[in-house]
Amino acid sequence: MRLEKRKTAARAALVGLLAVTALFRSGSLPFFSSFGGAFLFLPFLVTLSMFETPVASCVFGILAGALWDFSSPLADGVLTLFCGLCALLVCLCVKFFLRARLPSALAAGGTVFLLAALLLTLLSVSDPDGRQRIFSFYYLPAGLIALLITPLDFWIVKKLFYDPREDRVM
Repeated sequence: MRLEKRKTAARAALVGLLAVTALFRSGSLPFFSSFGGAFLFLPFLVTLSMFETPVASCVFGILAGALWDFSSPLADGVLTLFCGLCALLVCLCVKFFLRARLPSALAAGGTVFLLAALLLTLLSVSDPDGRQRIFSFYYLPAGLIALLITPLDFWIVKKLFYDPREDRVM
């Protein structure tokens, strides 16, 4: 019974964290909106996918991508599909190849941030010179900030979803 309450509380906390991240993305804090506030929920997506089942991580990725799609000028569904696939691939990589540890979270997070930056750069900027400038001065710093946030997110999600007595993910 205690594990079920803890798991329910953990999922409620993660939904709350997603809502707080959406507030950052809305532009209410100028620093986070100017450096790609959408990149702030990618660490949560990566670390949550490491500790959840494939279906739950894919659903969370789709919901997070839909939230990102609402504020994006790209075609509808592109970021929803991207986040859903990234969440599913991170979950499957951790399930079959990697361990749910901080170096794995940093490697998976860096890969997802790089793929997101490339996708956004290629789909949103048509000028080749502008692509390099946007990638270097906008998306790359946003990805680095998100990579710096990843250890904190990993620690929060691990405390919520990992039961050391059973040495397994809940």
